[in-house]
Amino acid sequence: MPQLIKKLEDAISRFDRATISTHVQSGEVERQEILERFPISDWPELPLERYALGLPQSSESFCRWVEFNSPHLGSMRGGSAVKHLIYKHKNKPGWYFYPSTMKDENDAWQAIRGDFVRAFQAAEQGEWEKIDELPYLMGARALKIKTLYTYFPNEIISVSSTAHMRHFLERLGAWREEMGRWEAVKLNRTLLSALRSIPALKDWKTAELERLLYFWADPRESRRIIKIAPGENAKYWNECLENGYVCVGWDDVGDLREFDSKESFVASFSEHYSSSYNDHATTVTKKAREVWTLAELEPGDIVIANDGISRILAIGHVVDPGYLWKPDRQKYKHTV
Repeated sequence: MPQLIKKLEDAISRFDRATISTHVQSGEVERQEILERFPISDWPELPLERYALGLPQSSESFCRWVEFNSPHLGSMRGGSAVKHLIYKHKNKPGWYFYPSTMKDENDAWQAIRGDFVRAFQAAEQGEWEKIDELPYLMGARALKIKTLYTYFPNEIISVSSTAHMRHFLERLGAWREEMGRWEAVKLNRTLLSALRSIPALKDWKTAELERLLYFWADPRESRRIIKIAPGENAKYWNECLENGYVCVGWDDVGDLREFDSKESFVASFSEHYSSSYNDHATTVTKKAREVWTLAELEPGDIVIANDGISRILAIGHVVDPGYLWKPDRQKYKHTV
């Protein structure tokens, strides 16, 4: 639950940086892996196939790494693949790309990649204000912030929600009304500057500052609570308990992270399992949405592991990386 600490000074004195050292170190390992796979010098000629989700090789794509393989660099969990600006449809021919007025995915990729390159150049030159003006990155706030953080970790903080940034700036007494018109990068840089102006925080890593903010004034006032039965009669509970996850079935639909939207997942789920629910569309949709919830869980959300309707096995909290598809399991391959 959110910490009830009014003053930042009190939060700083109570915050034990040693407790997050593993998180910070894990983030740096993930960041170095991305830098090795996708050095900034490669971006001007980076092929679409190395960037996009939805292709046979997408498990090694930049989008896969930045969203799913680097949870300690900041969360991009939830929503659809639209946040990546361009991707190959999983369950129908063709591509999604932004803007849709482009001739095809190749033209769209040239425009998007060009704005990524311009963003990196602006950051290298200290002209951060130009990044928010780049038109082809406008619809990808979380992607833009996390990508910039990956390549420039000392110059930006891993917070992409404008609502969260406003909340923190208000708590710091640094919010001004005109900031309501600012875009994400400018707000982020302003938040980092406000934190850096505090002598006690001057030498903290940006990863530590992000952890401190949520320790002090987490704007997420509530946590999602869901119930999961680890197999019929809880037959998988012992291995779940041993390995630190809970699991569910409906394996035929595959990895939830491969779907470009909740709607496309519901359609696939219905195709595979409608007969299991006597083709009752309302029930099928309800069950599909319950399964999709696994991909939307955030660290701190609460999971109740149950055996039927009469027995609670355990209550736990979601931790990074949250949802994972485990193809090595024989059954019940969806895990959290």
